Amino acid sequence: LRLDFRPPFDFGATLDFLRARAIPGVERVGPDEYTRSVCIEGVVGAVSVRMHPTRSALVARVSSSLTSKLMPVAQRLRALFDLDARPQQIAAHLRRDPLLAPLVKRHRGLRIVGAFSGFETAVRVVLGQQVSVPAATTLSGRVAERFGGASGLEGVERIFPEPKVLAAATVSQVRSVGVTEARARTIITLSRGVATGRID
Repeated sequence: LRLDFRPPFDFGATLDFLRARAIPGVERVGPDEYTRSVCIEGVVGAVSVRMHPTRSALVARVSSSLTSKLMPVAQRLRALFDLDARPQQIAAHLRRDPLLAPLVKRHRGLRIVGAFSGFETAVRVVLGQQVSVPAATTLSGRVAERFGGASGLEGVERIFPEPKVLAAATVSQVRSVGVTEARARTIITLSRGVATGRID
């Protein structure tokens, strides 16, 4: 897939942000490429994203298993990489502030990294409360290892668990990844809300 964007885009800064937060077994971030396992409506595969060599676009390599899910994959990648941003308008607005103007000039093309999965991000927010980024990433990896399925893919061998899986877990099972009882209950309640459609 070719995913066009309005330049500039500091893709390196985005990769640095994602690298520091990559879920072990689910995401892998190299020097110029982001890769993750994907499960959309029960269909498992992987996507790898890098900068197009000559265009203002990202190029996503998508597993052939995901052929029927290309539109949702593209939409999720656009959200993850903030590809619909209008950086010229944003910079013009922020440059009006004397404190922000030098930062805008120094950091051209910064994007607000979004989410590939809203549910995954919501669980990560709960896991990340009052702990460091590395600790939160470790906990996310444990959740994927304990509750996520196997992807069958090298380097991204785990799938982040679907809401119905965490909804069916017990408090003690969720606590086994290293979280408090309150957080375990929150994750289960959140998962049940998403699994039943009460939470979008």
